[in-house]
Amino acid sequence: MAYIVDLTHVLEILFSLTAGMRAKKLTRTAIKPAYKAYYRSEWMRNTHTDIRFFRCSSTARDELLQKITSMIPSSDREARVSGALEGVESGDLEKDEEWADNTISR
Repeated sequence: MAYIVDLTHVLEILFSLTAGMRAKKLTRTAIKPAYKAYYRSEWMRNTHTDIRFFRCSSTARDELLQKITSMIPSSDREARVSGALEGVESGDLEKDEEWADNTISR
């Protein structure tokens, strides 16, 4: 469940971050700040707290799907994305780079 929700949130940040790019190619230089913005955000912490406290049986697929859907709201998406992107320097997002940097500092 966390993977689906986290991936969706990172993609929302990435979309906002790259909306003004001229090139159509998605680069690692764009993906890294989007991931770091989410990783450092209160949004991620709140999401993971909700997930930790969520309990359902392994056979309750509908309940699980409903929880995932509720954690990907559209009503306050812009505010959450903007909050996650505060203080993030985008740099040249069209330039590609290697994945070499394995550290993410909070």
